[in-house]
Amino acid sequence: HNVYSYLQVRGSIPLYFSQSPYSFKPMPIMHHSAETNQLAFARHFRELSRRYGKVQAVSLIDKHAGELKLGEQYDRYANVFNEAGGIDGAPLRLEWFDFHSECRGMKFENVSRLVDRVRDTLEEFEYTTVKDGSTTRKQTGIVRTNCMDCLDRTGVAQCAFGQWALEQQLHNEGLNIDLGGDSSTQ
Repeated sequence: HNVYSYLQVRGSIPLYFSQSPYSFKPMPIMHHSAETNQLAFARHFRELSRRYGKVQAVSLIDKHAGELKLGEQYDRYANVFNEAGGIDGAPLRLEWFDFHSECRGMKFENVSRLVDRVRDTLEEFEYTTVKDGSTTRKQTGIVRTNCMDCLDRTGVAQCAFGQWALEQQLHNEGLNIDLGGDSSTQ
């Protein structure tokens, strides 16, 4: 039988910032210089690439109010990083998906829009398959997901990416199951 693996990572935005623990909707405050933040940003993504291959960053923070400024900084640092050559000449892929706006009203199934937006990358990165102790397919990249605190939003998105991988793996075994859209197989 085949043994399957799908790896993904989660983390905070790789910049120096803080939030007050005493506020319901705390405003992020940036720390250190732009150069220090750019260095930390580049080091983080190069290390991810060294470990896992290509990198698809997914940010789930809001595109308004308190989170917007930090999201814009993340986007700006990604652009500067890519203009400087990215990861060994390949650009860092960053998808900004405003989770609260897209999934308003507990419509978490709308995270499928995010999966659709990065589907080509998911298919390119694949997953790992081992049969009889030999690797027959190797995952070539990693999806790195963040929200502000890496809890609920990140968990929902990672579940959707994991579901995509499971559907591919089941298909590889000859089982065509739509885990999200077909109530008989859900």
